[in-house]
Amino acid sequence: MVKTPWAARYRKYFAEEHIEDKEKEIIFTDEKIFTIYYMGGTAAGESTFRLPDQEHNVAKGMTDEEYQKWREDHLGGDRILTTKKGKGKYKIRGWGGVGYNCKTELYLHNQHMNGDVYFEEVIKKRLVPMRKNPPGRETSRGGRSRGNVRNAVDINVIQDNCSIHNVEEIRTFCEENGINLIVSQQLDANEEYVDDFQHLKEGNQRYDAFPPYSPDLNAVIEKCWRELAYRIYQRYIKGEINSVEEHIEVIQEEWANLEFEATDAATDAKWGRHWIGINGWVRKWKQICQEVIDENGFDTHYM
Repeated sequence: MVKTPWAARYRKYFAEEHIEDKEKEIIFTDEKIFTIYYMGGTAAGESTFRLPDQEHNVAKGMTDEEYQKWREDHLGGDRILTTKKGKGKYKIRGWGGVGYNCKTELYLHNQHMNGDVYFEEVIKKRLVPMRKNPPGRETSRGGRSRGNVRNAVDINVIQDNCSIHNVEEIRTFCEENGINLIVSQQLDANEEYVDDFQHLKEGNQRYDAFPPYSPDLNAVIEKCWRELAYRIYQRYIKGEINSVEEHIEVIQEEWANLEFEATDAATDAKWGRHWIGINGWVRKWKQICQEVIDENGFDTHYM
């Protein structure tokens, strides 16, 4: 995924700069497009989950008619789906954030996410309130947060380097309202700060940001999306999702159900699933940063 030496260098500098950050005090955020699609195959744009017929080779020895009957009996008949995420059913866009013992309100929508929408719906309505419900606190025995802190505190946030995240108005607002964006400088091969790049329009300054091609450095929320997709798909094959409205309802329910700590039901070898809970992935963040450093910024096995 990391294709250039300067992208790798940026990732390594970021990891070196932040490996000593308190990972339990970070909120990891990201956007997500939810669709219902077969979770099989490994081609670009497809999930790495495997279909039961792919894993166990049940088609061996079957005629075409017998295999089609098997698919109808086991995979939903006329509910058979594409394996392409982008062509899946009941598309809905979303944004969310997670941290140690904390979870933001999920934002689901079907509009174009421009800077204005991101500022109003995400920064103001969903991140600012987290200053009274920050990550890092222990939970009650039931796994619930012990409640809001009395006074708002500063929060540390990772967001990817999408251009709408880095407009000056948003960056200034975050700086003035207790939202510390975890970013890094981009340096050249001589470790000199780079002010501009050929791909930027003349006169634009290069802002400090989260490095591109870095889903591993944002793995906490990326692994939540993966687990959420697994659970939503299981609900679909049970016949519980037959419209966009039902899809939204299930997304909200399963987001609320994402555990902070792993449970006994967290592994499913048949589907290539291994869920260690939100806190489990938070605890791995330093390990991920170290692997980025060890690989000189190139791909890690968390990509």
